Amino acid sequence: MSEILMQIAIPFFSILLGALITWFFSYRYYVKGGKELKVEANKLREERKEINRLTNIIVRGLSNAKILDVNYSDEGKILGLNFKIITKIEVKSNTSNADLEIDSKPNSKTGQ
Repeated sequence: MSEILMQIAIPFFSILLGALITWFFSYRYYVKGGKELKVEANKLREERKEINRLTNIIVRGLSNAKILDVNYSDEGKILGLNFKIITKIEVKSNTSNADLEIDSKPNSKTGQ
């Protein structure tokens, strides 16, 4: 009986010991990975804030230069942009002349 018990107990405790060792190192690995992920996420949040700040500076500059109109929410967030494009095309040939001017102003019916 003791021999049968040993044949069952040794593999059982070997499997249990292997499982505990695997769990311990996996736990340490994932805890370390979680900490690194938090650091990386915080760094990306800070970069996003800087990119948003620079984007707002560029949008304000283009708006002040009357190149685009900006629609803001009540909280001051950008809702939409309307670009103003004024183009003049001149075509000349020996037989005829043509001038074309395009001024993109919002359509009074659609607002676009």
